[in-house]
Amino acid sequence: MSVLEQIVAPISEQMQTFRATYSAFVQSENPLLQQVIAHVQASSGKQMRPMLVLLSARLVGEPTLSSMQSAAALELLHVASLMHDDVVDESSMRRGKPSVAAQFSSKVAVLSGDYYLSSALAASCATQQVGVVNVIAQLGKTLAGGELLQLDCANSQSFSEKVYYQVIYAKTAAMFEACARLGAMTASGSDEASWLQMAEFGRNLGMCFQIKDDLLDYEDAQKVGKPTGNDIREGKFTLPLIHVYEQADEAKRNEMLRLLEEADVERLQEMARRDGGIRYATQCLERLKAEAEACLSVYPDGPVKSSLLLYLDYVSSRSY
Repeated sequence: MSVLEQIVAPISEQMQTFRATYSAFVQSENPLLQQVIAHVQASSGKQMRPMLVLLSARLVGEPTLSSMQSAAALELLHVASLMHDDVVDESSMRRGKPSVAAQFSSKVAVLSGDYYLSSALAASCATQQVGVVNVIAQLGKTLAGGELLQLDCANSQSFSEKVYYQVIYAKTAAMFEACARLGAMTASGSDEASWLQMAEFGRNLGMCFQIKDDLLDYEDAQKVGKPTGNDIREGKFTLPLIHVYEQADEAKRNEMLRLLEEADVERLQEMARRDGGIRYATQCLERLKAEAEACLSVYPDGPVKSSLLLYLDYVSSRSY
């Protein structure tokens, strides 16, 4: 049994219900949209976010129809953001297949992303819970704000660890936070204390996810199985290089900015390894992982808690 199969085992039946719920919200009679939807479904990811919603619901109570609808809303919002990101980043590939922008056009990708975003709001409204709608609406604002903050930092070459954490929270961790929060909020038999506890778990998990993603960008491309150094090519410093940059004198900072302008991936990757950036980022990841584990310590041991701990370990130690 694979790691993902172990993670999903306690909620395998609920995931089937989620998939049916998700498909119902994304259906369209528009021929072009049908092509886009089929293309997206053919290259769908692991559905880690819906898994987190349903595992969180199972941990604190029992998943409800609102849990399924919330999971669908979050996955629809996630897909919408990926479509828009691929246009902004001019990405031709997504999960090993042509992105919607590459397969169709940028115009189709933007408009299809809008459709998925609207479908996410419809799914949240179907819960008939204002709290759920508010979480989804605020999350959409946070995701967009995070992308704009990162773009502004890259354009101005303004890098700091404080801003880095603001960016990765907004871009990534806020989504995982919302997944865990809504799982708890929509579970039968849960209370507000569990909502807050699971939100904190999701936030720390999401920070781990993004730091690990950033660390993989400094690995050898053959080891990871996909091109690395993309952040550097896009004019971005992530935590490994930000740490080196903040510890450097003015001359070294200027050299690093020059290498960034030249998109000298190999030299900057080596600098991150040689000068302690990789080690520092790994330590930060381990600290956040421990904080996430601590959030679950108040719950009794069992299959669902084990799956959540395995989920955390998976996102923190993956090699791709």
